[in-house]
Parts: sequence; structure tokens; C-alpha cells
Amino acid sequence: MDLLRYQRNQAELARRNHGSPNKQQRLSSNRAGQSGLTVEVARRFGSCPLAKKPETHRKVRPRFPTDPAKDLEKGVTTLARKTTSLVSTEGSDLPLQDVVVDTLDIDTLTRIMTCKVRRRFKYLLSLFVSTNAETTYRAKFMLSDADTKQLSDNGIIERINHADIQGFAWPFCVAELKKKGWRRRMILWPQEGNEKVRQLFHYKPSLNLYNRIKYVSSVWHDGPALRVDLKASFYQIPLSSEMSQHLAFWAGSRDNGGWYAFKRLPMGHTLSPEIMQLAMSSLMCDERFTMIPRLLRVCSIDTWLDDARVLAPSLKKLEATSALIKFRMRTCEATIGEWEIAHDYEFIGIHWDHRHHMVSNA
Repeated sequence: MDLLRYQRNQAELARRNHGSPNKQQRLSSNRAGQSGLTVEVARRFGSCPLAKKPETHRKVRPRFPTDPAKDLEKGVTTLARKTTSLVSTEGSDLPLQDVVVDTLDIDTLTRIMTCKVRRRFKYLLSLFVSTNAETTYRAKFMLSDADTKQLSDNGIIERINHADIQGFAWPFCVAELKKKGWRRRMILWPQEGNEKVRQLFHYKPSLNLYNRIKYVSSVWHDGPALRVDLKASFYQIPLSSEMSQHLAFWAGSRDNGGWYAFKRLPMGHTLSPEIMQLAMSSLMCDERFTMIPRLLRVCSIDTWLDDARVLAPSLKKLEATSALIKFRMRTCEATIGEWEIAHDYEFIGIHWDHRHHMVSNA
């Protein structure tokens, strides 16, 4: 501070002694170093625009840590974190989701769709067999003998000859918390199949899924709501043998294991969310996806993959819509997991209270 005060006083004395020189004198005095404020002092006070500090070169930090040990501990993506947690003994001891569910009648389901939705639905299913992925197997994740037997007994997977394999997928499990406790859910990830669909066909999902904020305004609805959830929804959509040949993997140990094919819609495929959205919206009698009576078109139907909610202007129309949805579910042989008509319920991670018009996190 003393140095700054001294330099400021010297600059004031120089200004008084030399007066106010013209422009040429000021430029020459600047070159000679005899101007009032020096560049260093002006820079500190910020009063000289020409005395701006030179820009320092920014150092670009690496996107990922350079220590490979830390990468293995934390994982690069959420998927990697979930899969690495599987290796722990605590995660492997959790029970596997016991899926005992019948498949939908796809022919009946497509008949209730509109022509536009039907064409889109069949086109998405055709993409399963339109790509020839790499058939060189690289072991990543494996299922235990007990998990393999359980999935085979439930009709989710079946044996396949190595000569019939058209593409590989990687099975792994994630832990999820349900009302009955923790359990493991199997995910099938066809990595190369997803890449082929995006690169060759430039696939972009067409989903009418929005941010949760868009749905909050419906809390001002006075009447009750119908909430429907399918049981193991992705497993209710069957795949043909040609589709399953592109979803082959090794399951079980080296001695007792073998090659298996996935017979249901895999959750890890890039096409699965839109296929599930089209199927569920058609089952829920959404007028954008299926034909319904004109009197029931006043209902508001929100579908989020396998979870749906129906709001109606009156309880009578809500009951009529519920009866039509039940008929559609029964005709298409769908298995319902949850069905409730209530003022208080949970939907898309939000707890809705239509009596007091309040929302909170579920």
C-alpha cells in the first residue's frame, strides 16, 4: 500500500509540473515512460483500458482422471457404476426378479392401433433383424447357473445353437429397491446392435415423454384418477426366433453354461422404450394411438412407458374408460401389475393428492 501511495503521489506531481500536454506530447511521454500513471499502477487501479492484463492461457483439464485405478473404482458412466457394484458379494446375494408373465397377443394389439401407429410399430420390430452385428463374442458379463435356470424356466431365454447366432448382447443385473426389499433386475445390452440401428437407419426415438413439470398442473383436477402399471412390461412383448438370434449370449459357468437367446423385449435395446410406449398407449385407449368412442375422448391419458394415468371430467366417464381399458387388456392378453382409482397415488416419481391439490416427491 505504501508503494501504491508513493507512485500515485509521484504521478500527481508530474501532472502538475508538466501541465496538460497535447496529444503528440502525451504519446511521446508515454514512450519515454514519463506519463502520470505507469502501466503497472494503472493496471492495479483498473483505470487504463490499454493496461489490460494479457490473457493467460487456460489449461484444459482432462475429461477423465489419469489414474486408471480411480476409473475402475468410480466408473465412467452410471451403467458402469451399477455393473461394477454387481461384483461385490452383497449385490450378488440379492434375489433375481422372478418374472412369470405371459406375452401379449401382438396381432390383436396391432389391430387396435391406428394405421400410422401400426406401421411405426412393425417398422421398429423389423429393425431387430435388419442389422448384421459382429459375431465375435467378447465376454463381458455372465449370469450364474441359478439365474440361468430361473430365466429359462420362466420362458425368458432359450438355448440356441452357435451356428444360428446373428448377433451378441451382454447380460448384467442392476439392484433396485421395491416395497418387498432389494432385488436384482436383469438387463440385456446389445451394444453393437444399438450402434448399427443408430448409424445405418439414423434412428431417433419418437416418444411423447416430457419433463415432470409438464404434468404438475393436473394436480388441480378434482376427481379421482386411474393409474395402471403393467407387470414386467418389457417381458410381455415377445420376439420372434429371427429377432432372438440377434440377442445371443453365454449364460452360466464354463462347465454347465451354454449359448442362450433372449425371447422377450430387452430393456437395454435402443428400440425398446418406443416399442413399449406405443404398446402401452394403445392399451390405455389413447386417441392418438388407437380408435375409441367419441364420448370417451374427453379423458386425459398420460403414458410413461409401462406406467399410465387417466383423468376424466367425471367419475362416470372415468369408470366407462376403465371398463374399456380392462376390455382391451383382456383382449390383448396383457397382465396388469397395479390398478387403482384413487385421489392419492404415485406416478412418474411424484405423489399426487387431488383432494388438497398438492404434489410431493414419491
